[in-house]
Amino acid sequence: PDKILQFWREAGPDRWYRKDPAFDEEFRRRFEAAHMAAARREYDEWQRTPEGSLALLLLLDQSPRNCYRKTGHQFATDPLARSLATNRASC
Repeated sequence: PDKILQFWREAGPDRWYRKDPAFDEEFRRRFEAAHMAAARREYDEWQRTPEGSLALLLLLDQSPRNCYRKTGHQFATDPLARSLATNRASC
């Protein structure tokens, strides 16, 4: 979780919401495997901490928007991200 959060925080809001192919490629190169693992529910234990929960949600919600822009997979893990966010909010 720490590497994901560090990358995201260092990128900052200016890069979060802008279409930037270089940023998308860096995100994909660094975290695509982690996104797939999160989609397979391999990181569910991260929900035990606020930092882990945030990293997991970034992998499931924001990561595919950068890694798979303009494809169906961009939204494929939205239901899982919503479910995890809802579960976290009820803790």
